[in-house]
Amino acid sequence: MKFYLNSKKRILFVHPIFSVYGGAEKLMLDLFRRTKKEFESKMYTLFYADCLKKETDVHWATKKIPFLSDIFGFKTNPFSYVYIKKLAKMIAEDYKKDDIIFITNVPASLILYEAVKINPKIKNGKNIFLSFEPDRILYHKEIKKAGCLPEDLDTLKFKLSSPLFFNWRRKDYFAVENYIREVFTLSDYVTEQTKVVYKNKKVRKATEMYVDLDNFKIKSKSDSRERIEKHFKLGLKSSDVIILSQSRIEKSKGILELVEAIKKINEEGGYENLKFLIGGRGNLMDELKKETKNMKNVYILGFIPNELLHHLYGAADIFAALPKKETGGPLTLLEGMYAQAIVISSNEGGPPELIRNGVTGYLVDSNNIKDISEKIKKAYLMKTKNNNEYKRITRLSKEEVVKKFSFESFYKILISNILKV
Repeated sequence: MKFYLNSKKRILFVHPIFSVYGGAEKLMLDLFRRTKKEFESKMYTLFYADCLKKETDVHWATKKIPFLSDIFGFKTNPFSYVYIKKLAKMIAEDYKKDDIIFITNVPASLILYEAVKINPKIKNGKNIFLSFEPDRILYHKEIKKAGCLPEDLDTLKFKLSSPLFFNWRRKDYFAVENYIREVFTLSDYVTEQTKVVYKNKKVRKATEMYVDLDNFKIKSKSDSRERIEKHFKLGLKSSDVIILSQSRIEKSKGILELVEAIKKINEEGGYENLKFLIGGRGNLMDELKKETKNMKNVYILGFIPNELLHHLYGAADIFAALPKKETGGPLTLLEGMYAQAIVISSNEGGPPELIRNGVTGYLVDSNNIKDISEKIKKAYLMKTKNNNEYKRITRLSKEEVVKKFSFESFYKILISNILKV
């Protein structure tokens, strides 16, 4: 699809943090690469990251890790403001009339704020904000009041930290309210949260999450299992029923509740060939290892290389993700559906927008261990005793992803919305 025949319109993407790689970072890189076919696209970010090394037209403020990143992280690090100003200067000097500036979450809005101070022409430009979620430190009080704050962020530390970022909050709010033409989201749940924070802006779901079908290559479950077994040497058998969790190992992802549900199933007996594979890394890894130390059928795989990730999904019979107040998805649910696993997820936040309960997967109360274990057992028995029903649901799930959640569908709808702004 060609939008401009004679000259290419320019899109300046501003995604400030690639150092912590997740669904948002993958999406932005996929979008950046795809737009290059019809647009002159550039990516601006604060910190160089290894995932950018093969990309062209990428600009960053520094290769240094911000001071005290082990305490403040990358996203809301007060020592990063020097780099915010540096990147803003680069954008302000590069900006041309009719450019589209496409920013994501904090501190991208602060970069825009500083860029306008240098080049005032930017403030009246076609500036679009893709909200993955309102910033939970800057707007801790508002998000908590709206009932959208994950449990692991509802702490005294976050509550006390929030007022310290008053100046960041002021600049973020001012930039979004005054320099952004329209705010896009990828889910109804994020739309409602974003409206709570930015009261005077037009906020709408512009498109939905996706699976990159062209690069998600699975030959068969047996082939994927062979590849996973060869790499991890888990001793898996063809008769094993594999339940997979693939996410950041954080409290808000519900991984400990999932482990408790597996413990409950083990105590009941009769499910000895149910094997639990856990992929990912995060702050909860030590606690997770402690909780699963004596569980023989649990395998903590850690970080999964990209070349193996699709095969990990392909090897699974059941995919479980129990995020608490997850903002926009998560993408892993769609990947589990596409890999033809029975998907089990939370009945709150973004997952109900992706899963039709009892039709393309199952929704559970992420705090109810009995509910979680019953749905896992139901999926297990369907796989082992009622394989025709298992195949019917997983086939329908995959068909729904192909029909509604492909990357090309995501891209065409999003670009159409961008051009209409």
